[in-house]
Amino acid sequence: MDFIPGKNLFQLVKQRGTIPEAEIVPYIQKIGEALAFVHGKGVVHRDAHPGNIIIQPNGKPILIDFGIAKDIIPGTMSWGREVIRVLLLTNK
Repeated sequence: MDFIPGKNLFQLVKQRGTIPEAEIVPYIQKIGEALAFVHGKGVVHRDAHPGNIIIQPNGKPILIDFGIAKDIIPGTMSWGREVIRVLLLTNK
């Protein structure tokens, strides 16, 4: 597993308090895109929460921790979770 620099969204809220709408909405949109992407590949994350969203120093949010992810249809994810990680890190 690669190290992803930044702070998770929970840490940011704890540190800064309420995050302005203009800042948080793009993060949530990107995470929604990531969830739609993996869902389209037949996977459900099952653990999306602020502690599993890293905001990188460049402002890019990354959804992490696919440890309890499941196939939408059991046995269909033959290409593996490592590919999901690579696709999420490179998907724009």
